[in-house]
Amino acid sequence: MNDNKSIRIAFNSHGMGDVVHCCHAMQLYQSRGYDVAIQVEPNKRWVWGAAGIPIHHGAPLPIHPYYYPADFFDLSKPDHTHSKIAHLFEVAELPKLGTKPEVWQAICETKIDATPAVSCRAMDDAGKFLEGLPHPIILLHSKGTNWQEEKSIPDGVAFQVIRNLLETGGSVVTLDWDGRAPTLGHDRVRGIKPNWHHISLEEFGALCILSDLLIGVDSGPFHLAGWFDIPTLYVSRKIPPVRCCLPSSNATYLVAAKDHEHWAGRGPEWKFAEYQGQEATVQDIVITAISILEPEAVEVVTMREIQSNQIPGVYTYRRVGHDERRMELLADGRIGEGAAGCERIWKIERTPSGAVVTIFGEHGGPTCHLTLGKDGILRGCWLAHERMPIELQPMVATEAWEDFNAVVEDVPCEIVKPNQTDIINLTGHPSDLEPDGCPSFYFGILTYNRFDLLELALEAVLRSSVLPTKIFVVDNSGGKWQGHLSRRIEIIRTPYNLGVARGFNVLQNLTQPSPLIIGADDIEVGADLFERMLSHPTPIVFADESRAYSVHMIRSEAWDKIGPWDGKFYPAYHEDNDYAMRARVAGVETGCPVSSGFIDHGPSATKAAMSEAERSALNGWFGQGRERYVAKWGGPPHLETFTVPFNGVPQ
Repeated sequence: MNDNKSIRIAFNSHGMGDVVHCCHAMQLYQSRGYDVAIQVEPNKRWVWGAAGIPIHHGAPLPIHPYYYPADFFDLSKPDHTHSKIAHLFEVAELPKLGTKPEVWQAICETKIDATPAVSCRAMDDAGKFLEGLPHPIILLHSKGTNWQEEKSIPDGVAFQVIRNLLETGGSVVTLDWDGRAPTLGHDRVRGIKPNWHHISLEEFGALCILSDLLIGVDSGPFHLAGWFDIPTLYVSRKIPPVRCCLPSSNATYLVAAKDHEHWAGRGPEWKFAEYQGQEATVQDIVITAISILEPEAVEVVTMREIQSNQIPGVYTYRRVGHDERRMELLADGRIGEGAAGCERIWKIERTPSGAVVTIFGEHGGPTCHLTLGKDGILRGCWLAHERMPIELQPMVATEAWEDFNAVVEDVPCEIVKPNQTDIINLTGHPSDLEPDGCPSFYFGILTYNRFDLLELALEAVLRSSVLPTKIFVVDNSGGKWQGHLSRRIEIIRTPYNLGVARGFNVLQNLTQPSPLIIGADDIEVGADLFERMLSHPTPIVFADESRAYSVHMIRSEAWDKIGPWDGKFYPAYHEDNDYAMRARVAGVETGCPVSSGFIDHGPSATKAAMSEAERSALNGWFGQGRERYVAKWGGPPHLETFTVPFNGVPQ
């Protein structure tokens, strides 16, 4: 026990996050009149100096052991006994400062500003590294040095987060000191590895000063960023932030909604955003990040926006991956048809991150918390038992769906060429596409009233290193696009919205057996994407590692083996899952070249162009597509049980 007013310990075998928290503890001792000097690692001296903690030079000192408390993950225990940071004080090498609650409150109130400790040289170095990158500049630290399963963002998720963050128009910097974290080849993506090679902690501080947001996990960069005026987003997997973080006004903590009751009971010093399910998805991370950068750009559901008269109605209550049934939420808060032991009453509750609809069961506690999506579907997950995802999807009139689905398979379409107009049948071929004299490849694209994005997409195609002989635009909006036609562009004007699958079939029928790359009107392809896809050997080629059909090429051998897209997935949703499943069953190999990036303008805006009846039907399309997929393959995507469609039963 150290009983005098002098503290001499070694803290030279711990990670950066632990060093940050020890600095807060030593500042607290200094404020109580203690003479403090710490033996430290050379590469972390700047951090101690920035916090104003003297460094000991001389003979080895007793090492502060610093350890995780028992029941570290138990959120029912108080922070002052079960936060790892609180356990800084629970060692013989440090004197006692008071009761555990008092000491915890005091360390939570310590604040460190390291900005004055960043030199002009470090600022210049960071400025040169960031030169040319547009704002917002987002720092991403996805991988810690230990406890990978508990804290690090999975590589596949991190890769897609980078891609989606680029849609802000800004830039991403991957904080990867040792080449272990994923990155993306793109002119608005840079990384410490390979672009800067190595940076000091002072230079990292300069990056924080010059950037707009840091996304991290329980690791040194996230905790050190709290010493600078930069918003931060903590992505929680298995380690609760209240067990490894000090509250910060600049921090938002993305946490699991299964612990909603705990987060809701926290004070205003903790700012939470909640995700449903077992892990934060790409969408959870990106939407939360954008809400921090541009709060006005994200539609936030609040208590004022979820009104009590908005919720009552008839729903499809879906326990995703298990079962579904019809359920009626009554205006008085009871559940009528579809009620069961775990679903008896419902009410709207306010949370730190918005409003939720909570369903209660006979046990008296909450069964699930549901958030309202922009598509009108309430989503969440059970808080106990199976903990499966839950959806409450409003039921819509079948008449609206049936009316809009009345599209025949073969309809005459108008092909508008640069200098002439020909009327052909979907199964016909324009005269200049006869087999003798086939071009090297074609490009096709579908659009529905998104002509501003379409123009950008086509301009990117025409800037490619290799150009398609012809570009076919399937205008599913009924012939409304009047864009400029280059000599390569031909418009296929349809009398109805053919939907995604049938639109793809039109393009394949027109161009077989020549190579055809199909893109999307919200994607601007990179300059060398076509060249890389054409040189890739697999029968089906995707643009990048996501293997999404947003940009793809189905070669003739794959088309002959798999066949056309299933047009009964109409107008969209699950047609890509179906084609991917059919490719797997047929044994068709898929692949992709190494990505050099492209611009994806984000989720579909199709709904904005539809009539009221069509919009009313839209909410049912995803569910009906899913129902067809489950019937066809014996389970939802990735949980299929059939290897032949409908298990061989004729339809």
